[in-house]
Amino acid sequence: MVPFTSGGAYHHAAHLVGKPVGNEFLNCETAFNGEHYEGDWENDLKHGIGQMEFNNGDSYKGSWVNNFIEGEGEMVYDNGDSYKGGWAKGLKQGDGYYQYGNGESYNGAWVNDSKTGRGTYNYINGDIYEGAWNNGSRDGHGILKNKDGSNYKGGWLNDQIEGIGTYSYTNGDKYVGEWKNNQKNGKGKIVYTDGDTYDGSWEKDMKNGDGIATFIVDGVIYKGAFENNLYHGIGEYSSSLGDNYSGEWRLGKKHGKGTFESPMGDKYEGDWVNGLKHGQGKYEFADGDQYNGAWVDGVMNMEAW
Repeated sequence: MVPFTSGGAYHHAAHLVGKPVGNEFLNCETAFNGEHYEGDWENDLKHGIGQMEFNNGDSYKGSWVNNFIEGEGEMVYDNGDSYKGGWAKGLKQGDGYYQYGNGESYNGAWVNDSKTGRGTYNYINGDIYEGAWNNGSRDGHGILKNKDGSNYKGGWLNDQIEGIGTYSYTNGDKYVGEWKNNQKNGKGKIVYTDGDTYDGSWEKDMKNGDGIATFIVDGVIYKGAFENNLYHGIGEYSSSLGDNYSGEWRLGKKHGKGTFESPMGDKYEGDWVNGLKHGQGKYEFADGDQYNGAWVDGVMNMEAW
């Protein structure tokens, strides 16, 4: 809707019907260019309470000041939307309630015709956002309550989850940390519903960088580098069963140089390929025996020895 803001030329050409009181006309009607106004005038300007029907199908009822929609009033739009609340110079300003034709709604603060300040938005899918807005976008601190039971509480920027925030998932998982563009990005910790955890670096919603992962099953702890949710780089692995490995990883498997200690007291130090001893390595048995030589797919190459 383009607010009616023209000057006296509009109603000079129109026919006023009403009761003059000094420089005022009360309860007057005028029509021009297919539009119709009924209400108060002052100094040849719409001023006071009045109702306007615009030629684009919109209609307004409420306060006017010096020919501008200003104060409290309600606009019903031709597309089925409606707004009831504050206005200034023909723009939505202050507190107001906007009802969209598709069933969505916003109730909160407006500045210069845009959602700015605190407000609550009800989405057609049942989600609800309560929090800060800036120039029509979620921006600042806010809470998103999803219909499926999940929710987010934290920072927003340009309508995206960004900054520090907490996301609680429907399955019981919970993440607390940094976000960017609706994805976990930066430092953060996730606690899974089964008790497993990860605390460390994230990039594009995946574990990337240094972190610590713990697993309830077998008491596994991994400290080291990750890439796309997999152990990748230098890391240390231990379990409550007594397994320990320190060294290089690739795509979730021991790969490169590393040292492994078994629960029985055996120790291997050497090369690994795709999770298997492969290449040159030294194996020390718990009873004191040793093998130092070649390995192929996890098996000692005794012929080379």
